[in-house]
Amino acid sequence: MDIVVPMKLHCLFTMLFFWDISLLPFAQTSSLHANTDCGGEFTTEAGTFKSPNFPQGYPTHIICEWTIKVPEHQVIALRFHSFNVDFSDFVAFYDGDSRYDPVIGSTVYRGYWSQAQVSSFSIRSTGHKLHVALHAQGWPSGQGFTASYWSQECQPFTYGRGKECNQSCSCIRDNTLYCDSTTGRCVCKEGWTSATCAVDINECSNPNVCDDVYSTCRNVNGSYECECKPGLARDSTGRCQDSNRCTHKSCSHACGVLSEGPKVETCYCPKGMTLAPNNDQVCVECALWTYGENCTYVANCHRDNTKYYDKLTGHCTCYPNWTSPDCSEDVNECLIEVSPCSGLGQACFNTHGSFQCHCLQSYEVYNQTHCIACGQILTSPSGNISSPAYYVYSGLRNRTECFWTISVSEKHVVALSFLRFGLSIAGHFGSVALYDGSNSSAPLIGTYSSSSPGLIISSYNSMHIVRYGSSSYSHGYTTNGFDATYISYECPEFHYGPYCNLMCHCVRSNSMSCDNHHGTCSCLPGWTGPDCSLDRDECSEKRATCPEYSDCRNKKGGYECVCKAGLEMNNQNICTRKYFFLLPLNRSINSKHISR
Repeated sequence: MDIVVPMKLHCLFTMLFFWDISLLPFAQTSSLHANTDCGGEFTTEAGTFKSPNFPQGYPTHIICEWTIKVPEHQVIALRFHSFNVDFSDFVAFYDGDSRYDPVIGSTVYRGYWSQAQVSSFSIRSTGHKLHVALHAQGWPSGQGFTASYWSQECQPFTYGRGKECNQSCSCIRDNTLYCDSTTGRCVCKEGWTSATCAVDINECSNPNVCDDVYSTCRNVNGSYECECKPGLARDSTGRCQDSNRCTHKSCSHACGVLSEGPKVETCYCPKGMTLAPNNDQVCVECALWTYGENCTYVANCHRDNTKYYDKLTGHCTCYPNWTSPDCSEDVNECLIEVSPCSGLGQACFNTHGSFQCHCLQSYEVYNQTHCIACGQILTSPSGNISSPAYYVYSGLRNRTECFWTISVSEKHVVALSFLRFGLSIAGHFGSVALYDGSNSSAPLIGTYSSSSPGLIISSYNSMHIVRYGSSSYSHGYTTNGFDATYISYECPEFHYGPYCNLMCHCVRSNSMSCDNHHGTCSCLPGWTGPDCSLDRDECSEKRATCPEYSDCRNKKGGYECVCKAGLEMNNQNICTRKYFFLLPLNRSINSKHISR
């Protein structure tokens, strides 16, 4: 019986379902309300039962079983009144008297079904026996359930969803095991199919249904028969053999005598072989990818993925990296318990029919054998940087992959040039960013992706190099990386250019330094202009900070604060009275006596 239930999770709630039991079609009524045991057997035609300790909750780690038996030619109907079991527990109904019988409706009642869902279904057996089992796992239990059952007349091959089985099943009875008493669905006997069990299954369409190498299959209604080929007979072991009665033909394998007068003989080949095209007495192996009786079948193997196949049965044996009956499914080696890529910094990436071990971000291939951490801090006056090919994850474009920091002696600069630059693949580019300092917070010199930059010189004694990923696709890309070399050299003060051979145009007495990359002057406080030759008027620019009762006066390269008349600057930079004078006893000095 099919029970169609929407598999939708609910929070269980308990709802008492009242039902007028007098409306049930009982032939006899009994009151089995007192049963509190874990299981039992009922033989009355109607009754109720409940889970242990209902509604306080049933024990855990148990299976409680109830068997209901009613007179033959009747079926058993059952309905829940209350249902509240734990999420992990379930109640199952078996169409017989044990858990080895078929589950009714091919489903079970689980804890995530609501009271309203469960109480809306009526369970019905196909015979006079019904087995109920509560499976409780090791979790906190629910309240349990209460249920009612009753028997009713339901003649074979009749069904109905109400109180009576008043509809006839459409099954062909001789070909049907039984008809579902609730839905009318026909359950066919072996060898038959279709909604009414009217269609014979042709078992002979399976070339391996008969395992004897000299037998043939003959389909019959609802079944099949394996027969020896004409002129052959079964020996004491049941195998088809010839009788050694052939006198005219010298068959390489088996000879059958089809007629004695006149004598007609024929040669047979076992399955997996066929008679040679120019010799009807010699058997040869099936041509490649054919198999079976007289090599009439084509093996259903994915040929590129198949190591070999059985010419007797057509069974495909796959190469190690493939699976499924026809070897069409790729084996994901990366999902096996022990990854084939278990080295430091490695990750496994499945490919079609194989796998690859790639170095992860921040690691690179070393000597084509293993992965090492990429990037380093370089302090030698000169050296080389190599960033070989490595794999980039999906969606990690513009993510930092590796970085190098070159740090040389004070008053030296770094000159970097690329010998090889291969950060693109299939039109998608990674990039290298160069920073004029020891980290990515320093000024950016530039970001380069499609082509190699020219000679790059730092302004100071350090340079920071960052390599970014190149992929935004589902499987990522492997790029070829780059090779670079660098040197360092001292750059005299107020010189700049590729070789520090150009003089800066700064007024040295007004300048703090000169950028040895671009020749830009950094002025001392109080000076401005491209060459630091212009005095900065801090007073008019309101950059000066003077104390109260003072005025700002600009001067070359700076400014001064002058106290107002009658005041002088003390050693705390505060304007105070220059001298004292006598006042009448009733007078005091305050700020209003001093002009600002």
